[in-house]
Amino acid sequence: MSGDRGAASPQLIAVAVAAAIVVLLSGLVFLRGSDSKTATAVANQSTTSSTTTTASSREATTQTTSLPHTDTPAGSSDPPTATSFRPIPKVRKKWSVAVDPGELDFGQVPVDQKSVRSFKLSNDGTEDVEILIGTEPDFRISGDYSDYRRRVLASGSTDTVEVVFEPSAPSSYRVVAEVAYGPVGAPTGSDGDRAVVSLLGQGV
Repeated sequence: MSGDRGAASPQLIAVAVAAAIVVLLSGLVFLRGSDSKTATAVANQSTTSSTTTTASSREATTQTTSLPHTDTPAGSSDPPTATSFRPIPKVRKKWSVAVDPGELDFGQVPVDQKSVRSFKLSNDGTEDVEILIGTEPDFRISGDYSDYRRRVLASGSTDTVEVVFEPSAPSSYRVVAEVAYGPVGAPTGSDGDRAVVSLLGQGV
């Protein structure tokens, strides 16, 4: 009987082995669950990082495409400015005469009485011009341009012309003084270069 007590019962050994197997299997299941959770967390973190990188890339693209265009040269310290347009230079003609004012109103003037007004000539051309001024009866040009005299007006210079209104009858008058001009020595106004001044008056 004592020999039987000292030896382990086969039934007890089987129970112990079964218990050890159960414990071992439980540990394996726990380890697999932990590894799965860790892998899922890593995958989620990678997805979040990828999304953040994509958003940052889009933002950088938006900032790049929205930069304003400037004309500042490379290396210039001047602040950027918007595109500007250079004005087209005005081309001066060889012969160009302007009158100012373009109309003279003498108002009411008694018959056989005189009234004097004046206008200005300006040679805006690049060459000297020769000028001849003519008008209608009851109006006449006085001074240097009287009696259809030719007179040279230098480039860039001005001159004053006096006009006399002397009505011969009680009537309304509306005529023009014609300023013909052209190259010095050539037939004045033969190429159609002319300016006019309107002359108005009332004879009473």
